[in-house]
Amino acid sequence: MKKVLAIVLVLVVAIAALVPYLTGSEVENQFRAGIDNMNKRGDFDFAIESYDRGWMSSHAKVSVGGLGDERATFNNEITHPWVPGLGQTHIVSTLSRDADPDLSSIFSEPPLRIETWVTDDENFRVELRSPVAQGTSEDANGVQTYVEWNGLSGFYERADLDETFELVAPGVRISDSQGGVAVNELRLVGDSRML
Repeated sequence: MKKVLAIVLVLVVAIAALVPYLTGSEVENQFRAGIDNMNKRGDFDFAIESYDRGWMSSHAKVSVGGLGDERATFNNEITHPWVPGLGQTHIVSTLSRDADPDLSSIFSEPPLRIETWVTDDENFRVELRSPVAQGTSEDANGVQTYVEWNGLSGFYERADLDETFELVAPGVRISDSQGGVAVNELRLVGDSRML
């Protein structure tokens, strides 16, 4: 009887250890498929630089190009449920302020943070936030540009066939010796139903 109980206990422990690993494998496949889909849809080029899968979480670096020769790298912390269907996959993506000297001189924290929640039925919510920042940057020719950024926030959500979004930029002012531009507030709000 003790042998049977020991075998059953070993099997339960092995399955308990294996299920999160298999869930992590499926999350990685979905993450890679999501990056592939984004590459098919737009003008930006997404590339997975690394993907390190852990037991209940993973870390991925994704570079984004499409605005000239520059590429931005996002660090992605991915957590997933122990068993599929018992929770959401949560991804926190941050753009490092150290990626560019101009960003580190203006922002005191990551300039962009994107949080994504995905359920197994492929409903999801994405929230983004950029903090308030201000400062002066200098280009290669010594031209100084003053930036006053009043932040950015927004979300996009898909639940079944309904989509909603909102993007709010309270304001930005950019100026240099040639002049400047200012936007007091930008707000985009919408919803739709997919057919």
